This record gives sequence, C-alpha cells and structure tokens, in this order.
Amino acid sequence: MAQYPSGWLTCDDGAGEVADFVHLDRVLRLIHVKAAESSSLSRLVSTGAYEIVASQATKNLGSLNPALLADRLDTTSAGKAAWLNGIRQPDRRGLIGQLRAAPANLPTEVIIVQPHMRRTHYQMLTSSAVPSEDKTRLNRLEFLLNGSRTVVAGVGSELIVIASQQ
Repeated sequence: MAQYPSGWLTCDDGAGEVADFVHLDRVLRLIHVKAAESSSLSRLVSTGAYEIVASQATKNLGSLNPALLADRLDTTSAGKAAWLNGIRQPDRRGLIGQLRAAPANLPTEVIIVQPHMRRTHYQMLTSSAVPSEDKTRLNRLEFLLNGSRTVVAGVGSELIVIASQQ
C-alpha cells in the first residue's frame, strides 16, 4: 500500500483473480505479484519465475475495461478487502462505483512484481561482454517480457515490471 497511498486499492487474490491487486487513481492498474524462487543473493536469472506471472497478466487484459472489471469485482466482492487513500473500507462498493463511472479510455497499466531478478545482477550481466549461460537466460527473459509488453501495448496499456532493488 505504500506504493499506492491514494485512490482505491483492493486485493483480488485467489481462484479466478483478475490480478492480485487492483488500483484506481486516475489510472487503472492491474498488479500481479509472485515471490522470488529463492532468497539467495547469488540466485541466477530464471525465466520460469516470470512465465506464470506474465501469462496471468496477459490473459487478464480484458479486465482493463472499467465496466467489465466493475461487474467482475461486484460478483466476487464478498470478504475482499478495499482501501481508499490508505484507509480500510467496509467493502468494495465505492471502488465498483468509481469503475462504473470511469471513462472507457481511462489510462491503464499492467504491473508485474517479481523480485527474482536482482538489479545488481541485471546490471552486471548487461554490462558484461562475456557470454555465459546466465546471460543467455537473461536474453530469454527479455524476449518473454518484450512479448508480454507487445501484447499489453496492443490493448493500449503499459507494462511495468518491478524486480528486486538489490
């Protein structure tokens, strides 16, 4: 919640989810989160760590339509948490109302949070001219994410990938 202190935020984690989190504040964001496969600082690049979350992100692109998303969240709202400007709300009704009132051309973002890739390791691999198996895995990962970015851009949205800051 610290990343999104204003606007509406709800958790939609679970079977049939549209995203782990939905955020609405002048931009509609579908946020997909997966844990790293390892906590080791010596972990290598893993395309597999991103395959599932990238697939979830692209298969739920229809949920970027505010009216369709409102209907979906309305049918699955029982027991789901919602916050407005960081304050817990009793239910999702306010968010659903905002989605129903939102313009069809509302700006959208699809966000993947997958901390398996460490910033320092990425920088080391991209600055090195020495071929390695890990650099080959990084190339595969970049092809996967660029393919996902193309699909997301095709529906007029933006893909943002967040990795580990280490």
